[in-house]
Amino acid sequence: MQFTRARIKFVLFLIALILFFTSDFQLIDIEKTAIIVALGIDKEGDEFEVSAQVAIPQASNEQATNSDAMISGKGKSMYEAIENISLKTGWYPKLSFCNLIIFGNEVVNQNFYPLVDYILTSDRFQTSAILCTTDKKASDILRCTTPLDFISSFALQKILLRNVERAKTVLAPDVREFCVNNRSRSQFCYLPLVKFIEEDSAKIKGSEQNSKQNRSIANIFASQGSGGKSGAGSSDSNEQKVGVFDASETMFFSNGKPACTISSKQTLCFNLLSRKANECFFDVSFKKNGKDTNALISIIQNRGDIRLEIKNNIPKLKINLTLTCEKEETFLKENNYELQNPSAVSPEGLKALESAVYEHIEQLIKISSQSNCDFFQLKNLLYQKHNKHYASLKDGILNNLSYEIKVTCKSKSKA
Repeated sequence: MQFTRARIKFVLFLIALILFFTSDFQLIDIEKTAIIVALGIDKEGDEFEVSAQVAIPQASNEQATNSDAMISGKGKSMYEAIENISLKTGWYPKLSFCNLIIFGNEVVNQNFYPLVDYILTSDRFQTSAILCTTDKKASDILRCTTPLDFISSFALQKILLRNVERAKTVLAPDVREFCVNNRSRSQFCYLPLVKFIEEDSAKIKGSEQNSKQNRSIANIFASQGSGGKSGAGSSDSNEQKVGVFDASETMFFSNGKPACTISSKQTLCFNLLSRKANECFFDVSFKKNGKDTNALISIIQNRGDIRLEIKNNIPKLKINLTLTCEKEETFLKENNYELQNPSAVSPEGLKALESAVYEHIEQLIKISSQSNCDFFQLKNLLYQKHNKHYASLKDGILNNLSYEIKVTCKSKSKA
């Protein structure tokens, strides 16, 4: 009996081995597959316009002029637009490698949450895909050219994905995080606001030369092939804008609608309250030895604490933030600088940093109250820590809120 089982296992092993080495798994031909690396979703009237940035697998090792392509399609729904791209080009759209989804300005001003819900529940997308928005059309962002990357979405991902769990001036949620925040008691979520900063004409020439060099390196791994309208790798540089991306501002949403936009400094302070710092920088101005001084201070460690207290049926927000700093780079008003102990920060610099961070956190509290956007998640804290007050205070907690802020800055070593 055992001998029969062993023979059956051996035969099954041989069959699996033959199938593996012959690659007979009915896979889609890679030469007919369009690997979508980024999607831009815009709205025109009642239809969605989806722009796909495609990395097309090439067939030979010859030098190529295009390393990516930009193809767009329209439809009543997002995926219908993606399918129309397939019908127009004959390429099967592969979304498993789509790591970036950009929502245009017209989309986020409407109720776009069902789109994100579809992305979350669909097995065609990654739940780890990064979401962002822009102050213009999403397709315009994807068509831009950067000096160091031949595909614009790759450059943007480097900005959004650099130390995601660390405190910095970028808030970049993935699909899962966005949906979790939206379905919380606070019903808030956020997206980084991507802007394109176009360089001047003197710098564009150098940027174009760098782009050509990058494309020549990329062409070693690519080859000439057919595709849609060329994107960042197109040789027609006259129709392209050369510059860099800025995603330091953050747009907050409340109950499905845009609520407010915070600056880069406010984004950094918001991050410092909830995430670990990894050498983020803050510039401050102060008087030192009677001279006007500007300094760039490195924050290497932080400890933030947000608490909600209820006293006499009045909610009170208590924020405590401790920052450890080093590497103060000091510039005097006369445009010269001072060399100091690289790990020491002067008392004047620490005091100026405390005052600046305090001011930005206070502004965040006021913005939250004025826009009725609970991005400090006070309703979540109220439900978890003070459940008996939840029903009576949840609706007016942002309007009847008092607060207490304590910011403490210390130097890694003595000045």
